[in-house]
Amino acid sequence: MPSRMQLEARARVVGINPANYPNDSKLEQRVIYNENNQATATGTVASTTLTSTGTAPSNGDTITLGLQTYTFVTTLTEVAATLTVTDGNSTNFSDGDFLTIGSQTYRFKTTIALPFDVAIGGTADLTLTNLVDAITGAGTIGTNYGTGTVTNTQVTAAAVGSHATVLTALSVGTVGNSITVTTTAASVTLSSGVFSGGVNPVANQIVINATIATMQANTKAAINGASGMGTTYSSGTITNLLATAGTVSGNNLPVTAPASASGLTIATTATGSQYSWTGTTMANNVQAIVAMPTADAAGNTGGALV
Repeated sequence: MPSRMQLEARARVVGINPANYPNDSKLEQRVIYNENNQATATGTVASTTLTSTGTAPSNGDTITLGLQTYTFVTTLTEVAATLTVTDGNSTNFSDGDFLTIGSQTYRFKTTIALPFDVAIGGTADLTLTNLVDAITGAGTIGTNYGTGTVTNTQVTAAAVGSHATVLTALSVGTVGNSITVTTTAASVTLSSGVFSGGVNPVANQIVINATIATMQANTKAAINGASGMGTTYSSGTITNLLATAGTVSGNNLPVTAPASASGLTIATTATGSQYSWTGTTMANNVQAIVAMPTADAAGNTGGALV
């Protein structure tokens, strides 16, 4: 026979109050009866459709889907912090110069020997390009920079132009504003000693696009947490917990609720004149239930924990 603890756990699942059955044998019989005679009513998941008029939404228009309100914007709020490193053009780096970016230090060498050594090239621009390669993992390891060098985990670097490279924090927001840069290279000019310009993201922003198919695809990606975060929709946006967007068809984006959301009221509203939902809530949402037998052959009642 199962333990009393096991019986009580099974009893509660099938709507029996174990306290009404102090005798383990009688409780087990009642549990088995309910388990064999319960009836399941299958629920239905909610669904709706987001329809576009064919014109892009205006900046600031919103749609609400369950617990999340999405705002359409021409440009995402978020910005990654940056800093510019400019070489001396006619004056190259010197052997043994250092440049420290955040937690990583790079050493400029005529002959590279260690990880994070950067090869001094024939011109300052070539040396700066080798630094960019060391930061991003491009170029040839063992030639442009030392073997064992790994891609920088805090910043990336743009291709050299006008004798300079723009360093950009990998994480958007104000967190990048704390990255410091120092150098011993007399030929190098830093735009600042610390990154600046980082702006924190605002979750649930979706980038407006004049092409409605792209606009709907951006919206679908934001709802489903698909690729495009930080580009077509804002960083910090989480996958919608109460809905999944389907395949775009013309101006229509179908949306369904997961089975776990059966029985919940899921709001669907919109501001502006370019988008509309099928209704103010998702339709056909019926909770799945398990109906318990009301009495066994001996007249013992089951039901809701009685």
